[in-house]
Amino acid sequence: MTLKMNEQNLKKFNIFLGLIIIIFGVIFLSILNISIEGTLIILSITLFTIAFARIINSFSDKTLVLPLNVSKFITGFISILLAIMVILSLSSNDLLKIENILIVYGFLFILIGAERIISGIILKNLIKGFRMVLIIVGVLFVILSIVILILSFLDYLIAIYLISFVLILSGLVRILNGIYLNK
Repeated sequence: MTLKMNEQNLKKFNIFLGLIIIIFGVIFLSILNISIEGTLIILSITLFTIAFARIINSFSDKTLVLPLNVSKFITGFISILLAIMVILSLSSNDLLKIENILIVYGFLFILIGAERIISGIILKNLIKGFRMVLIIVGVLFVILSIVILILSFLDYLIAIYLISFVLILSGLVRILNGIYLNK
């Protein structure tokens, strides 16, 4: 199996996974009354989806410059490790504290937000409107992630709502990436 896709398949892939991420974000938002374990399983599945998209794009998106390819791969790899860590903690009786998991998610989303800001600034080959969306969403990611870090100690339920919003934003950007790739 190769991790590279042609441009047309990459567009379809990004749109499809963007929709999946939005669906998970909405599911995550709408069923907050389930157990912490159930919430973390849904979050981990969503993180695997995001990681898959980031890794495939790191190899296939010809619009990216090398540092962005590397950062996409690294954030995808970190997402996979985090999702595995959460699933393993659920399968053992040694459940990680929800606050610790939210802190790691907060830092991961800060990295992804910073990468989106940088992408919007340096990728001159993208259309201006999409570059602006990347910058705005990147700033929102960073701000929301800082709030998630703060709230993880105070009110994890609000932090979960914010993570849902971040996931929905991530899905929308993924769809836009599929639509505007190489335009």
